[in-house]
Amino acid sequence: MIVKKCIVVFCLFLTSISSYAQLTAASVLLDNHSLSENKIDTNPFTTKESEVGSYRLSSTIGLGGNFPDNVTTDWDIVLGKFISQRLLVGLGFSLGFNSGDTSWNGVEEQYFLPVFAYSRYYLAKNRYRPFIYLRLGHGFPRLKNATEDYKGGLNFQPGIGLQFPSSNKFHFLLKVGRNIQHTKLPVTSFNADFDPIILDHSRWYNRTMLIIGLSRKIFK
Repeated sequence: MIVKKCIVVFCLFLTSISSYAQLTAASVLLDNHSLSENKIDTNPFTTKESEVGSYRLSSTIGLGGNFPDNVTTDWDIVLGKFISQRLLVGLGFSLGFNSGDTSWNGVEEQYFLPVFAYSRYYLAKNRYRPFIYLRLGHGFPRLKNATEDYKGGLNFQPGIGLQFPSSNKFHFLLKVGRNIQHTKLPVTSFNADFDPIILDHSRWYNRTMLIIGLSRKIFK
């Protein structure tokens, strides 16, 4: 009788041990799953959070043309918003300079203030993020004097670029773009009676630019 009781007690003990082991294993699995879901990515070069709705302030400077007489420089500032994980849209302005040879007055220099809409589309979500971009607007003339009377016109810049990994707030940008600026220059000509007349000469500055800059997340 005592032996039977001991066997029963031993079986109950084994059953309780087995149940406890199963409960412990289930608890460990749940804890591990919870930790994996709540794990914080401490790598400063990547981010797992969504960028949708966040704003970025970018500033770049570009140089292009054929030196020394046919040169284009451009410094721009853009405020953009991510409307999806890959698409940023915004507004910006720049300080542009163009110089070029003319057949009637040597080298002409014009200064412009382009105001434009801007979009950037990322092609991948890697640490190095290639993208394409486009800015489209109007370049207003600036710094004119009494001897200069050029006019503003379309400003258009398509291009490609690469965003380098950095902190979650700052990113380094490298771009190659085609800067196109339209203007009209006054040209003096003569009619059949040799009277001077002023004509508007249409000119397109169309130059490849190498552009570098920084982008910073400012708020969401």
